[in-house]
Amino acid sequence: VQTCALPISDGIRITLAEAAPVAVYSLDGRLLHQDNTAATEHNVALGNHGIFLVRIGAKTIKVVR
Repeated sequence: VQTCALPISDGIRITLAEAAPVAVYSLDGRLLHQDNTAATEHNVALGNHGIFLVRIGAKTIKVVR
């Protein structure tokens, strides 16, 4: 799956080549966002800056915002 997760002014924008479940976690493991829809673009609003783990299907990436 081709994936792009970029920090934006109020959160993270996740763009996928094909639909997949998306979840965003804080480094301490708290689930901050979860979406199982067929969307290929997700804008996840996050109130703070930091390091986040983005799980897309079975793949996990680290995003610094």
